[in-house]
Amino acid sequence: MYNVGMEDLKLIIATNITELRKSQNLTQAELAVRLNYSDKSVSKWERGESLPDIGVLKQIADMFGVTVDYLLHENVSPAQEQLRQAKEKRKNQIVITALAISAVWIVATVVYIYGMVYIHGINLWTLFVWALPASCLVGLFCNRFWGSRRIKFWILSLLTWSTLTAVVVQTLHYTPWPLFFAGIPVQVALILWSKISVEPGEKWFPRKPKTKL
Repeated sequence: MYNVGMEDLKLIIATNITELRKSQNLTQAELAVRLNYSDKSVSKWERGESLPDIGVLKQIADMFGVTVDYLLHENVSPAQEQLRQAKEKRKNQIVITALAISAVWIVATVVYIYGMVYIHGINLWTLFVWALPASCLVGLFCNRFWGSRRIKFWILSLLTWSTLTAVVVQTLHYTPWPLFFAGIPVQVALILWSKISVEPGEKWFPRKPKTKL
């Protein structure tokens, strides 16, 4: 254990007891009853004005499922730990999505190289154009599990225009440029959809309650 002064130790124990108590939604009075102490004693501990004896520290540690050593050291608060876990989870989600999308481009590259070696007379470079809407579909699938409506809006917009671009590039000899006009009403519909307010957990078309006969 690193060296700390008595005043610092009081503050460390005070912070840990306070965080543990709040994590269980207990008041100082409720904690005092469980420890068979007065709420004034608990208040002094949490203000760092006094220290509970070793027996009380062991009782507190057992009550909250930690060790006495935990109470004697600086620890990350539950709120900070929750934030850290949320950031770590979000980072993993981004990495998983990126890996899934990269698989699309790996497949396109492998097919392109294979075609260049064994197949001739085909414009295989358009595979990379089609890889963009394919990537959007993968991103849309991943967003279904851990994304948001805002991200979904941008993915759908990119999917619309990348698909139209791929179709135009694939059929350049037929000059299908007016196809891009088809994307305008789709984009307008997406913008209108994004403006609809939906409460968390709310369904678009709630079922009517069944009536008993």
